Amino acid sequence: MDNPFAPGFGTQPPVLVGRDGLLRRIAAAMAAGPKHPDTTLVVTGSRGTGKTVLLNAAEASARSQGWATIAMSASEEGGLTRNLAMAAADSARWPEQWSRQAVGFGTDIEGRRPRPTGGAQTLRAALTSLASAAADRGSGVLVTVDELQSIEAEDGRIFANAIQHVARREQRPVVFLGAGLPEVEDTVLADDGITFFQRCRRAVIGTISDDDVRVALERPILDAGRWIEPDALETAVESASGFPFMVQLIGFHAWERASAAATASAITVEAMEAAIADASDEMVGLVIKPVWNRLSEADRLFLHAMAVDRGDSATADIAGRLGKPPSHVGMYRSRLIRAGVIAGSGHGRVRFTHEALRRWLRSRDADADSADV
Repeated sequence: MDNPFAPGFGTQPPVLVGRDGLLRRIAAAMAAGPKHPDTTLVVTGSRGTGKTVLLNAAEASARSQGWATIAMSASEEGGLTRNLAMAAADSARWPEQWSRQAVGFGTDIEGRRPRPTGGAQTLRAALTSLASAAADRGSGVLVTVDELQSIEAEDGRIFANAIQHVARREQRPVVFLGAGLPEVEDTVLADDGITFFQRCRRAVIGTISDDDVRVALERPILDAGRWIEPDALETAVESASGFPFMVQLIGFHAWERASAAATASAITVEAMEAAIADASDEMVGLVIKPVWNRLSEADRLFLHAMAVDRGDSATADIAGRLGKPPSHVGMYRSRLIRAGVIAGSGHGRVRFTHEALRRWLRSRDADADSADV
């Protein structure tokens, strides 16, 4: 049996959970038209929270309704503005539904789509033309931009001006959905030269509930003809910490471990414990280390001080361990929350966004102690 789980960045999971409310917001904006505030929306979240998956789901929904969709990444070679202008001017990207509808803007007498002109167009002109074609067919255009934190300043200004002009000033049926890491709030979204982004509506995505984790793990297993022991499921839920990417890692490795065991029809506690260890190792390499490498030394010391605790940490305890005043701790607490590494858990308390970080830090501290002996 094929493994139903999909632990790849941007790969659609077998069951998408925990994002219904946000998808409803996007659908409402598409249905309401240009005056809806969510027609320009920026989603932020740390790595592995499912930002790209959310964009994929919104694009699939738009396509099913006959909308033109343009999916871009700000980190792609060639620059966002150039790539988006080329895509918007390419009529080969038009939805198939358009060629089956009544003749309108941009079609010949038989309703065929014209070939791309091949000439360079400005982004504003290309978007205006595409939006006009969409309006004539009673649909619209969804533009998604992933990795928004990677956009170059000048590229961002040109893009923002074009979207603002077409979607807001001209009130054409264009919906913009961007996604980026939390750091985008301090860069692109804080740039006074790109005020359009500052006026976009915001949505922050993070962990999902334990109930959603259970569904995301159990349903694909059952649908694929296997079952999971209740204790194994609860162990997985606790270890996933509500992190969507970790859910897929655990599910994938649990399936693989069960396939190699004698009781291949069931995912046992033993198989799950081994799978969690495998998933945690991958989580460190794919998510935790890249974030760790961008942190300052003071940020890292703060996290080491947290790792001493078994659960949530009191900021007063962290300050004592670091020998620093509360104001110092508060500053780094805010920085690390913004980076998606930790989260507040009540007055004066914080927790790791993912327990794999605590385990990794403890192993580093243990290795350092061994080396000193």
